[in-house]
Amino acid sequence: MPPSTKVVVTADLAEPSTGAFAPGSGVHVGGITLDSADNVKAIDGAGGYTFRSNTAFVEDTGSIVLPDGGGGIKVNWGRWESAPPSHVFQVTSGGQAKPDVNAFYFMYSDRLTPADKLSSAVHSGVRATYQLVGGPAPTSQSNGEMGTLHNLSVLVNFGSQQIEQYQLAVHFAHQSYNASNTAPVPITPTFSVGLAGTCTGCTQSGTVPVGGTAHGAFVGNLAEGIMTSFGFGTSGGNRAVYGNGVLKR
Repeated sequence: MPPSTKVVVTADLAEPSTGAFAPGSGVHVGGITLDSADNVKAIDGAGGYTFRSNTAFVEDTGSIVLPDGGGGIKVNWGRWESAPPSHVFQVTSGGQAKPDVNAFYFMYSDRLTPADKLSSAVHSGVRATYQLVGGPAPTSQSNGEMGTLHNLSVLVNFGSQQIEQYQLAVHFAHQSYNASNTAPVPITPTFSVGLAGTCTGCTQSGTVPVGGTAHGAFVGNLAEGIMTSFGFGTSGGNRAVYGNGVLKR
């Protein structure tokens, strides 16, 4: 029986001041509580990070079973929606309440890849491309605006032990975002990358730069899949996009 370690990737949106949005993403191992439908309803993470679904309502739920030569790797996802004052969730970071708005994304599995199963020897030093196979629709700073995740891919070089490329494209009715990693990062069971790219349609003057972060977790005993979340936007904080997706080799 493969080892079982619970892991969740998350994405959310804070509004520290009026009109300035701060999209974010994260990954948390353990401290995860599910409801009867396997939705992540609570997280008690490191560094004073917590999440509680409270009275929020869940949308866009789904799941997929990735092939692994055995019973498969189940990944499930959803989005908790806030509609104050009656329906709200709560996020804290560093023990302080975050001014989160709109939605909280989660993607969960109990099959985090062990570190010793990510070595060059185990994977014969191959370069593997992971492609999007499932997940909810991404959203923006405009409450209720849903987009389309046109591309999400990760290139992993098991020989050099690096995540070489992380690329994504998100389209909305009037904006298109493209972003990629700012630098390669080492292969570890959970990881984070900086994102940089452009938005077309965010202003009337053409494209503008965007930046943010993505987090991820390898899932399956032999890293058959990746769960990932992302959050990025314009430097002035007036435009933002966030969401998550699951990929397989």
